[in-house]
Amino acid sequence: MKKIINAFLLAVILIMMSFSLTGCGKTNYLYKDADKYIAGGAELNEDISKNILNVEIDWINGNTEITFHDKNTFLFSEESNRALDEALSLHYFVDDNTLKIKFVKSGSFNLNNLNKNLELFVPESLELSDLNINTVSANISVKGISARNLKAESISGEIGIFDSNIFNDVELESVSGNISLISLSNINILNAESVSGEMNIKAPVAETFKAESVSGKIKLLFDQTPLNGNAKSVSGDINLYLPENADFSIELYTVSGDFNSTFELTINNNVYTCNQGKNKYNLETTSGDIAVYKQNV
Repeated sequence: MKKIINAFLLAVILIMMSFSLTGCGKTNYLYKDADKYIAGGAELNEDISKNILNVEIDWINGNTEITFHDKNTFLFSEESNRALDEALSLHYFVDDNTLKIKFVKSGSFNLNNLNKNLELFVPESLELSDLNINTVSANISVKGISARNLKAESISGEIGIFDSNIFNDVELESVSGNISLISLSNINILNAESVSGEMNIKAPVAETFKAESVSGKIKLLFDQTPLNGNAKSVSGDINLYLPENADFSIELYTVSGDFNSTFELTINNNVYTCNQGKNKYNLETTSGDIAVYKQNV
C-alpha cells in the first residue's frame, strides 16, 4: 500500500511544481508553448474538429464536464464565480490532433477563490483516441463519450465516468474524491487508485483490473468474468460482483477482515475456487472485509 501513497505524493509534488504559491500571494501556473494558446471558450469549425483525436484538460477548481452533442464540432465554454479578464480565462491550443485546455493563462496570478466550471461538447459520432483530464480540486464528469483510452486524475475532486464507451485502457486516480465508472463497453485494462475516496466500478467486463485504496470502499461489478485482477485495501471493504456462471479462483489475504461469498467455493489454504478456477484474482485487505457475490442474487 506504500506504493499507492508514494504515487499520490509524487503526483502532488509534480502538480505543485507547475502550480505553486509565490511570496506575493500569487500562484505560478506554468505550461509549455504558452504563446500558442488562445484565450476564452470557442466552437472549433468542422475543418479543425475533424482532425482532433485527443483531448487534454488541466483544471484547478470547480467542475469539468465532458459530454457530446449532435454537431461535428468541438464546443467549450466556462462559467466563473467572478469576472474574468483575458489572463484568468481558459486558454486552449490545437496541437496537431490534440485539443489542449488550460485553467488560465500561463504565468503568475492571484487565483484565490477562483472557481470555474468547464463544459466541453464532443461530436457524438467521434471516437477519441486519448482523453486525459487532470485536476486539483475540480470534479470530473464524463458522460456518453467514446474513447480508446481514458485517464482522469484529481487530488480532492470527484471522478465520474458515466454511460461511456472506453475500449482499451482506463486509469482513474484520486486522493480524497470518490471514483465512479459506468462503462457501456468492454475494457481491456482497468486501473483505479484512491486513498480515502470510495470506488464504484461497473462494466460489461474488464479483461484485467487493478483497484487499490487505503481507506475507501471498493465495489467492482462485471457482467462477464474478467481474466485476472487485483484489489487491495487497508481498512476499506472490497466487494466483487460476478456473473452467476463465473469460473474463478481467488487468492485471499486479510488480517482481521471477514470473507463472504454467495458462490459455492472449495478452499485450499488461502485459495478459494469456483468451478475450474480458470480466471485468477488476488484480493487483499488489512482490516477491511472482502465479499464476492453473484450478480442479482
